[in-house]
Amino acid sequence: MERNENGAYLLNPNEIAGEHVKKYTRYNGGWIKSVERLDKSKTNGYSLVGEFLKSGLQWMSPGVYLDCSKGGSRKNQRNVYTVFALREDGTVIALNDDTIVEEGRGGDWAVRLWPVVERAFAAVGGSDERAALLARKAEIENELAEIEEKLRALERS
Repeated sequence: MERNENGAYLLNPNEIAGEHVKKYTRYNGGWIKSVERLDKSKTNGYSLVGEFLKSGLQWMSPGVYLDCSKGGSRKNQRNVYTVFALREDGTVIALNDDTIVEEGRGGDWAVRLWPVVERAFAAVGGSDERAALLARKAEIENELAEIEEKLRALERS
């Protein structure tokens, strides 16, 4: 497995998900995104802040990723959300064996994934001290996002 000077690995995210996500499918489509932090001021998919990945080989940094597999029939699609982590040593672990499944659009799938994502941040972190610092950093970022939202609301009124 090739690694660059920034610590990222040259990987195909769909192959990684296909190997580690129990209910991986692209029958009706799907996507993978990195999850860099949680924005708990939102209660939808936008609360999982990160970039969507393209297909094919690309540099993937150690971190937390979310796979959305779209299965089911064409009329009754099922979205299956699974969080997985790429660790510093290049190993991959899937975090939620109790995969979140949503029928159709909408729902509270993202909010239900928050605890899984927080566990994933700790799993990627390595040492307990680093994991604690990353968790605290995420809390501070979430608090800052809430403050910014309240300030915007005050400016609009």
